[in-house]
Amino acid sequence: MIVGEWKAYPARVALAALAIAIGVALGFAVHLINTSALSEFDRAIRTVNGDADLQVHAASALGFDEALYPRLQRLPVVAEASPVVELPAQAGERTAITLMGLDVLRAGRVTPNLAGKADGPGDPFDEQALFLSSAALRASGRRVGDTITVTAGGRQAAFTIAGGLPGVADGQRIGVVDIAAAQWRFGQLGRLQRIDLRLREGADPARSAAAVAAILPVGAEIASRQTEERRSDSLSRAYRVNLDMLALMALLTGGFLVYSAQSLSVTRRRPQFALLRVLGVSRRALLAQILIEALAVGGLGAIAGLALGVGLASAALRFLGGDLGGGYFSGATPRLAAAPGAAATFGVLGLAAAMIGSLLPARQAALAQPAVALKNLGDAVDPATWPRVWPAVVLLALGGAAAFAPAVAGLPILGYLSIALMLAGGVAAMPWLARALLSPLQGAVISSSAVSLAVRRLWGAPSQAAIALCGIVASTSLMIAMAVMVSSFRGSVEDWLYQVLPADLYVTLDNAQSGGGFDAATQSRMAAVPGVAWIGFLRDTPLRLRPDAPPVSLIARTVVTGPAGGLPLLGHSLAAPAGETPVWVSEPAARLYGYRAGDRITLPLGAAGTRVFVAGVW
Repeated sequence: MIVGEWKAYPARVALAALAIAIGVALGFAVHLINTSALSEFDRAIRTVNGDADLQVHAASALGFDEALYPRLQRLPVVAEASPVVELPAQAGERTAITLMGLDVLRAGRVTPNLAGKADGPGDPFDEQALFLSSAALRASGRRVGDTITVTAGGRQAAFTIAGGLPGVADGQRIGVVDIAAAQWRFGQLGRLQRIDLRLREGADPARSAAAVAAILPVGAEIASRQTEERRSDSLSRAYRVNLDMLALMALLTGGFLVYSAQSLSVTRRRPQFALLRVLGVSRRALLAQILIEALAVGGLGAIAGLALGVGLASAALRFLGGDLGGGYFSGATPRLAAAPGAAATFGVLGLAAAMIGSLLPARQAALAQPAVALKNLGDAVDPATWPRVWPAVVLLALGGAAAFAPAVAGLPILGYLSIALMLAGGVAAMPWLARALLSPLQGAVISSSAVSLAVRRLWGAPSQAAIALCGIVASTSLMIAMAVMVSSFRGSVEDWLYQVLPADLYVTLDNAQSGGGFDAATQSRMAAVPGVAWIGFLRDTPLRLRPDAPPVSLIARTVVTGPAGGLPLLGHSLAAPAGETPVWVSEPAARLYGYRAGDRITLPLGAAGTRVFVAGVW
């Protein structure tokens, strides 16, 4: 009977399987892309960390006093400490790189991956020698032996490219020079941005980290490979989860299409099922037959979806990158990661969507009275009674309540559940809605016999109308929701930009984070340019406030008129107590770090830190 049904209506089966395949393919492809991007990012972290067990990072680009280095080296738990000057830099005209100044002897025992390989008689101790990774070399358009100008910390210096960095992962733009040259030539004398630590054999990592943390100044923090991975994961987690959920929405829509196809198939075959019941087939066997059909459809869709997902992921990684254009994972094109566990999970999800979509039609077929079904009287619902609307009201109410629920572990899990509940509520309301909309036409005189029959058929069999509409309702509502969401987001960002960036023109100085900037004379000349009515200056300094959380940007700027310098505030701005410096934190920073107006926080600036007063949230 299953084979006969498929031969009679192959397009219906193919459509249901295709719906499942698309949902599985999108979900699996997005998961593969995210996994591959994170794997590439983790590989980059391992490359830079080398054999270091712990790292001490500067909380800001200004670095910390190099006197910390010998203190760490003398700790009993530390076998080797390697000091590092790490600066955002520009090689040549427009090639952004990370410039590292290394103690070659120390780095060779702690981070050997960063050791440069001379191409010829190059000397790694030469103050003119620069070693570039393959990605940096390609981007700069230079070759080994060429001279290149490097800009960092507001200063420029010429170097000779002495060789490459074979241990650095492809895609990472890194340049390595001798640490003395980096400190001297880029204004970092007495300063370090990082110290890599290798612990002694058998040292307990937790106790060692506590011993290191005990002697750190305010401007430094301890980090490990795990905290760096958590930091990178937290930066893109919401983006990745949203992509996963949007892909699963396609699978949810596929489940509704399977439900529609199976319901119509079951309705058409109701007399056949009734005859089987009369001939002695049990309800359980009839239920099993319909679910086996769904399992076969779901299996075909899942297999096709997994194969299509691999192809989609491979193409997306090649042409769009590991972040699909989101800007989270810059660098090399990630290699496609194997994920057998994810393949099994999405395959099971495809089967589950097909099974759940067929469960209600199968149950209706099994519970139908054979004598009534043999007469093929049409809708299973008595036309004299109105369809029940309370299940739809309950689902819609639960969906609305879930939309206002708080996040779970920082993710809007119940918000996604709200989407599914609202869709289910909309589909469940279709029989009642069809009856309500068609009731006024019952007494109307319709000249067209075809239209009259159609209206009376839909009025008398509203559940069949709902079956035909459920796939359209699900897919159309999701498309409209996406269009509204994207347009609302674009409009909100546009309004926000006009508030946050009200000036007519902005001038940015490259690589100013580590010390560069406009001097007073340049500022005066810019202010005197004809046509300039007002000019303001700002400095943006990234600060690492927690090892496993994204950094924040400390923006010191010329204050314009209005509360909080014209920032769009949430609530009111508080007056800072006498002698205290006010700061206004952005809404994301307030949520991430738990800041509220009236709090006092310590910023890692200066030897003892800088205590500031949170005057408001913008």
